[in-house]
Amino acid sequence: MSPPPAATCPICGGREFGPYNRRPLARCMGCGAVERTRKLWMVLAHLGLPRPGSRILHLAPEPSLGARFHAASGELYHPCDLVPALYRSKTYRVF
Repeated sequence: MSPPPAATCPICGGREFGPYNRRPLARCMGCGAVERTRKLWMVLAHLGLPRPGSRILHLAPEPSLGARFHAASGELYHPCDLVPALYRSKTYRVF
């Protein structure tokens, strides 16, 4: 099953989508974002967030959003989780 030709991930611009939890075409194959993450990014973008240099506390950080938040805020981005070992990133550390 393939998405409509205009389907594009708002986070990474990817056009390829795959299944996730029995939902066809739910996960972006480029950044791994699922529907709710893509919708959240669209709301944040509409609000003009994140602003460069903003301090961001990100709980249970989705990798696709974490990359964008870290790019905008650098050392002011603080991803946290109860089990930080579940999150692997080459650009930021989860606490």
